[in-house]
Amino acid sequence: MILNASPPTCDFPAIARRKQLEPHHQRIVIRLVGTAKHERPRASGAPKGSLVSTQIHPIQKWIGWRIGRPTTWLAGAMTRRKSDDAHQGRLFVIALPIGHPDDLSPHAREILGQVSRIACEDTRVTRRVLQRQGIPIPSLVSYHDHNEQQRVPGLVAALQGGDDVALVSDAGTPLIADPGYRLVVAAIAAGIEVRSIPGPCAAIAALAVSGLPSDRFLVLGFLPRDGGGRRAVLTEHASTAASLVLYAAPHRFLALLEDLSNVLGPQRRIAVANDLTKTYERWWRGSVATVAQQLADHELKGELTVVVEGASRRSSNAELDSTTDQLIAELVATGLSAGSVRDVVAKVFDLPRRDVYQRVLHHQHRLEEE
Repeated sequence: MILNASPPTCDFPAIARRKQLEPHHQRIVIRLVGTAKHERPRASGAPKGSLVSTQIHPIQKWIGWRIGRPTTWLAGAMTRRKSDDAHQGRLFVIALPIGHPDDLSPHAREILGQVSRIACEDTRVTRRVLQRQGIPIPSLVSYHDHNEQQRVPGLVAALQGGDDVALVSDAGTPLIADPGYRLVVAAIAAGIEVRSIPGPCAAIAALAVSGLPSDRFLVLGFLPRDGGGRRAVLTEHASTAASLVLYAAPHRFLALLEDLSNVLGPQRRIAVANDLTKTYERWWRGSVATVAQQLADHELKGELTVVVEGASRRSSNAELDSTTDQLIAELVATGLSAGSVRDVVAKVFDLPRRDVYQRVLHHQHRLEEE
């Protein structure tokens, strides 16, 4: 676009139409132009905030500088890039760094600098990421587990109105143990274009260097906080041949190791990553028992990613007959601890302790639901 000082006026409404400026962005243009003391009064009866013709030469240099920036026209505070489709925007699912800030891809940086708004778990965290990357900050909308359902209609309406929207989590790839599923489904159902801007993901990063089979894997994310819930999930996947990927908070990690030992067995191999991609990234690999011993007196900080070896594909769990299963249910109902029931039944019937323990947890879970 070439601006010429002759004739000395510029039709800003025409520019606004071509660039698809929103009304509030149009008002920003008027305010900036007005500071050059060349704004003409609004015509009588014209809508408040509408653009007017103004002399161009005082702001020609300013406009030219904005156009010359590597971002879009009037980047940053002036406007955000609209979709080529004047009627619908696009939803971008963007991965953010999980540790090292340089892991943000150039493509992700470009899109974040163009969208009209960003749906993010914590607006404070996303704001810091954008500031650190030198990316202009658009409208930030909180979008997390507790308000996801309420936020979806407004975000879909913004997309249908022509706004490009980015979906991010605090770190890593959205939807992978993070919110976003409802928004993506709703956008697809509304015929909105959804694009992935790939990048860091703790589950994939850990699996790749865990030393455990990666041909098949299942991301379980964060397990329930209560012990019964954790053990129920582990029991459900105890015979899964695929590697399991878990996320864990440091203050609950030793309890998780104990549950892994009781449900999957102390000899099941695991790999534990702490502070992935950061300067002090640390790893512990070995059996559940070995890792538990290594970390018994270790103070952990930061999120942990755990890769668990899948069940042996050559072995099958012994099936418990109905009589034994009924006995387990009756013992659980008496209030005996899970470990006591496991030890007694496994010893009397000469059965694998792990298989018995899975059935004990199953009956405990059913009893709690009742």
